[in-house]
Amino acid sequence: LGTIAYLSPELVTRGVADTRSDIYAVGIMLYEMLAGEQPFRGEQAFQIAHQHANDTVPTPSTKNPRVPAELDELVLWATARDPEQRPRDARAMLEQLHETEALLLGDETSTAATSVQRTVVMPSAAGRLGPTAETQVFAAKARHRTGPVLTEATSALAVKSDRRRARGWWLFALVIVLAALAGGTGWYFGPGPGGQITIPDVASMKPDDAAAALKAVGLTVAAPNGVTDSPTIASGLVAKTQPAIGQRIIRSGSVTMLVSTGPKSLPISKLVGLDQAAAIEQIKKQQFRYDGKDSTKQFDAKAPLNQVLAAFGANSVDLSKVSSYFQLQPVRLVVSAGQLPDVAGDSVSAATKTLAGSNYRLTASPGKQIYSDTIKDGLVIGIDQPSGTVIHPGDSVSLVLSQGPQPIPVPDVVGTGWIAAQQALTNAGFTIKFNNNASQRLANDPVFSLIATVRALSPNGGSTAPKGSPVTVTLGVG
Repeated sequence: LGTIAYLSPELVTRGVADTRSDIYAVGIMLYEMLAGEQPFRGEQAFQIAHQHANDTVPTPSTKNPRVPAELDELVLWATARDPEQRPRDARAMLEQLHETEALLLGDETSTAATSVQRTVVMPSAAGRLGPTAETQVFAAKARHRTGPVLTEATSALAVKSDRRRARGWWLFALVIVLAALAGGTGWYFGPGPGGQITIPDVASMKPDDAAAALKAVGLTVAAPNGVTDSPTIASGLVAKTQPAIGQRIIRSGSVTMLVSTGPKSLPISKLVGLDQAAAIEQIKKQQFRYDGKDSTKQFDAKAPLNQVLAAFGANSVDLSKVSSYFQLQPVRLVVSAGQLPDVAGDSVSAATKTLAGSNYRLTASPGKQIYSDTIKDGLVIGIDQPSGTVIHPGDSVSLVLSQGPQPIPVPDVVGTGWIAAQQALTNAGFTIKFNNNASQRLANDPVFSLIATVRALSPNGGSTAPKGSPVTVTLGVG
């Protein structure tokens, strides 16, 4: 114990002290006398203690330049951080102090019993040495260490020492008693019956295993077990305890295990037809868990963008067909990505660019070719999507390309009357052209059209030509 400003490093760090610790305190006092302030200062006591334990006391001359080097050395010797490097006791310190005093006064051979005198030759008034120089003798400050004074001081110190020794024994006894009380209290509240134990984590364990773990640390397991629902722990396993897991209770305290009955069943409202954001909000409000990772989008020709098409739970349960679901269990949604773009009549490159846009992110490539009466040969008819299949953003798709109209047989109407031949060609899907003006006049004349016959066709009858293509007719009479 002591004032923090004068505590030695070993007292701060190890709590031990001897005569050299007192020398350290005297050295700090000597520094303070010479420099006008303490070497270590701080707002908090621990800051000063830290400096004592880790820093070297500076020389007083750093604060007061008038302090001679001999006193700097005396301070550094007395305040060395290593006790082995300090004076061994107060007598050694006092002797060094007298030697330093004598050195500073210019008499290194003086003893404690004699005073010190110095002979100083002073210059004349003209400042020159010579026969007129005067010799003056100055008496230095005498140091008297007489026997009676030392005897009285020694006696007084002895009396004080006896008193401190007696008080020290009383304090020592008090410390022993307090230590015993502290030890007994520590034992009672530690390994003794008053000690506390942290309830171990037995969640998700089988009841028998959990009971063994609780007993192993000195706790008592209450019977029978309780039950509770749990959205995260399977039925039949320990969900929690009373008092709670991690809480501290007294040794041999009673703990009740609560066994899980699985997630709690809760009503679920209709999600299909809602906007995606509204459906997610509804899922959270009803204490279920939205599974965004497994939720998907798909193109739908009838549903607007972001409308929920379907909702599924664990094990792909269709939630549109049930009225309740388990708490905090996952719900994944199938959401409309809107309609696919109409690329009919586009070129392959134009259709590919449209489908690759940010709204669709589809990778398109040419696929099968079919005849079309409306789409020209080589252009895109549409996206190949077999019945029952769905297309999701990011998928790869095939394009259906047109081969133009499908070729059909040309009716062989050569030798047939014009009225009957015209009807046969038109019904087959061809258009009619005339070979010359004479044939056209016969076809348009109300009298000759009745007797005119087909003399030739191009393409020939019995061959094939694309539906809707023209057939050239040559008419004649007789």
